[in-house]
Amino acid sequence: MKLIRLVCDPVLFVAILAAGSLFIASGARRSSGTNDAATTPAPAKINIDYPLDGSVFPPEITSPTFLWHDTSHTAKRWVIEVSFVDRSSALRLEVVGEHLKMGEIDPQVGTGDDLVHLTPEQEATRTWKPDADLWAKIKQHSVKAPAMITITGFADGEVKQPVSAGSVNIFTSVDPVGAPVF
Repeated sequence: MKLIRLVCDPVLFVAILAAGSLFIASGARRSSGTNDAATTPAPAKINIDYPLDGSVFPPEITSPTFLWHDTSHTAKRWVIEVSFVDRSSALRLEVVGEHLKMGEIDPQVGTGDDLVHLTPEQEATRTWKPDADLWAKIKQHSVKAPAMITITGFADGEVKQPVSAGSVNIFTSVDPVGAPVF
């Protein structure tokens, strides 16, 4: 009868529940085996604006300019890795990731303040254009299966841990366009 009265006392019942919850929570934290201080955060996302994932290029096209936005804001250098499903050797190179710039404007269109300026989003765009030899290798190994282009951002030259990453798969068609592309 005394046990029933102890359990029925609301204050005592809440205290027992709270103590049990603390005991269970502290045991679960210890048994998980994770050390929050030792875990590294997942890299921020690099949004590759061009080419789109799954893009198919004609075999005779010149190399495109890759355009991306890095959401980390701490990346200072980027590594491009091109990997192939056909198990060819992956290609890896460090790039500057220059900002998008206005191209040459025909003076008949206008000059100075008459010209359209890049938006802040366009000014934040990073760029890379593969040279002709690299683009030829990418096209050669992406006909039957995609080439995965991965862009990884790093905070500086000494840091090995990436701060951002993004990738796209691109293909090369076996069929030529058969007409001038540009």
